[in-house]
Amino acid sequence: MSNLIRSFDCLVLNGESRHAGLPDEHMLYVLVLLYSVRRGLDNSPEAYPWKANAHYWLVTTFHSQMCAKCSGSQSCV
Repeated sequence: MSNLIRSFDCLVLNGESRHAGLPDEHMLYVLVLLYSVRRGLDNSPEAYPWKANAHYWLVTTFHSQMCAKCSGSQSCV
């Protein structure tokens, strides 16, 4: 688990994510799903219409780690 995701977990557990302008667990899940669905439609992750810079870093890091854990027989979403 990356330091970014570990830090996010600590903020969520302490209830500080909203004060820091970060999504809560549910919103992060929704953001990852939405990014996964439309990932191929944009030229790059940077071209995706992010609402905040933090969303870009959290979602792309989470998505990359999720894909790294997929076995060779599964396609990454």
